[in-house]
Amino acid sequence: MKNSKIMRIATAQKKFIYEYWEEKEPSSQVFLFGSRADDLKKGGDIDILVLSDKKIPHKDLFKMKQLFFSKFGPQKMDVVSMTKKDESMFKKHILSYAKLLSYEGVIPISL
Repeated sequence: MKNSKIMRIATAQKKFIYEYWEEKEPSSQVFLFGSRADDLKKGGDIDILVLSDKKIPHKDLFKMKQLFFSKFGPQKMDVVSMTKKDESMFKKHILSYAKLLSYEGVIPISL
């Protein structure tokens, strides 16, 4: 398993993202994926997957980004919503290397 630390997103940013979705969708799981989930890669945007019982409307995804930008400044960010029942290859690919955000920070996952 790769190093479980994520040094490419600030702790305050991880906490903000986690707490936003914990309040908005308490049963959701929030994952960091893409190049920011890999300490060995450089650059890249912040890619977030919100996994919940129901698909989250785009307006709610957009609202989280706007609040994030107002707190941390504009950045490249993608927020994707999928349901827990979704069986797409894209979801399986993301979860094969994504990092689960938690209140404490990050939990590496293994499927």
